Amino acid sequence: MGHHVRAKFRCLEIRTKYDGLIIAELKPVQQKGVNPKENAEFWSYTPSGECSLVFHKTCDIKVGDYHYIDMEFEEGADDSLRWRLDNCTHHAEGSAEVYLSWHQNYAHDNKPEGLLNGYVKMYLEARAKGAIEAFSRPGSKWKVTFTFAEASDGER
Repeated sequence: MGHHVRAKFRCLEIRTKYDGLIIAELKPVQQKGVNPKENAEFWSYTPSGECSLVFHKTCDIKVGDYHYIDMEFEEGADDSLRWRLDNCTHHAEGSAEVYLSWHQNYAHDNKPEGLLNGYVKMYLEARAKGAIEAFSRPGSKWKVTFTFAEASDGER
């Protein structure tokens, strides 16, 4: 068992493209709303970033939905099911930018249904020291899961 990092994002846009492609765009939650306590906590660690997921024919994500993004490093995990930590750029003030990506191999004329590829890019404040340390090995493999989260700020 390795490091575990959790972020909270909200789907802001779904675009349908040709050939059955569906693109879901998510952004970190913001510190606002009727009950902002949980979102404010996530926002204080990850105030900016983006997530883009490309699906073929089926997409379980809806505009307005909140999702926890759980990222877990596991040594020796099956590469075909893991996301790759492509980059972690450290800044002098202690913050960092993290970029993870996943691409499924498939024949262009025979796309499988579901998630084809995606990325998660996060700016982490210096206060997220544990998360920044967890992302210290570019090239490492991560298990990334998206779990529906109830709205915590009164929005829908």
